[in-house]
Amino acid sequence: MQERPLPADSPVASWIHDNYFDCITRNAYMLLHRVDKELYGEAQNIFLESWGQESASKAIASVQEMDRQGKLFYKSKPSAAS
Repeated sequence: MQERPLPADSPVASWIHDNYFDCITRNAYMLLHRVDKELYGEAQNIFLESWGQESASKAIASVQEMDRQGKLFYKSKPSAAS
């Protein structure tokens, strides 16, 4: 995007921004709620490296705050067996 910036009125930049934060927050949720304890340290390192320390830390803190407030972020899709 730095080489070919979008026009100021382009909806694409907003879409990219929203999807980025949706993806990183979902990944943080999965890290905190779905990763086995034995794998957590390595998974956390991979998460931090993949998303960047600052963004990943904010996403983890955001999910922890949602948990504290009792907000459900991620709803599982019904399985095929349901």
